[in-house]
Amino acid sequence: MEARNEQNRTAVLLRLLVIRAFNAYWVTTFFQPDEYFQALEPAWQMAFGPGAGAWLTWEWQHQLRSSLHPALFAAVYWLADQGARLLPVWLDARPILLAAAPKAAQAAFAAAGDWCTWQLAVRLFGPDTSASWFA
Repeated sequence: MEARNEQNRTAVLLRLLVIRAFNAYWVTTFFQPDEYFQALEPAWQMAFGPGAGAWLTWEWQHQLRSSLHPALFAAVYWLADQGARLLPVWLDARPILLAAAPKAAQAAFAAAGDWCTWQLAVRLFGPDTSASWFA
């Protein structure tokens, strides 16, 4: 039974990534403005500098928040920017890549959380139980 669980791990992770990516890109529901102003805007400034046009709230102007969470997205922005530079000049995909990168990163974070929850359920309830598959 352990072999079956090993085979399922990769397949489940890929399915979770697809589900979370679909959710990130195609579901357009209500959002909190803080999702942008407390993470993505500071990340933009970290990645591209103070003159890059990021709009920072007063909490960031007075350095009242931790920069750890936005630093994750700053790294994502930087990687997307570097990837865009590798593309041919005639293919200006930089804006698309920079807009899509945080969504892709968040989809990966969410899928990893889902996968770890499933693996915990497998350890607690066994690999072939309904409880582990519904976790």
